[in-house]
Amino acid sequence: LESVEQRTLREREQLMQETEHTQLQHLRQREKLTHQLEEAHQITLKFQEEQRMLSAELKLLHQKYQQELASQQSHYEDRLLALNTELAKLSREHMLELAAQREAKEEKMLQRELAFKREKQVLLTNEAALRRQIEELSDKHGSERREMANQHQAAIS
Repeated sequence: LESVEQRTLREREQLMQETEHTQLQHLRQREKLTHQLEEAHQITLKFQEEQRMLSAELKLLHQKYQQELASQQSHYEDRLLALNTELAKLSREHMLELAAQREAKEEKMLQRELAFKREKQVLLTNEAALRRQIEELSDKHGSERREMANQHQAAIS
């Protein structure tokens, strides 16, 4: 009878040790998963901040482009109006001379307009590059989250 009690006590003690060991393993696994979740959260916050900064930068570039475009357009319209007014006031005998001057001015305006269009193209290219960066960051973030989720799922399994 005593050996049965001793054996039962030994088995109970062994079962308690196994239970405690399993609980410790679960606690460690939970701590590891909590740490991984916190890392994923920090990555998400960093990504969101980068995305906010890029969006703000893109907005500023767009505003600058719009202001510059409006300024250039107004300038060209004012200048063209001034040239037309000046041309109307002049006598007929000066028309040929003024036409030559006007052509030179128009050529200069066309050169400015071409330079402006080139600058506009650079701004559009920069805008497209920023959009690609945002997309790449979004794709990278998505893949990091999927990888974390897979690790999490693997850890749970």
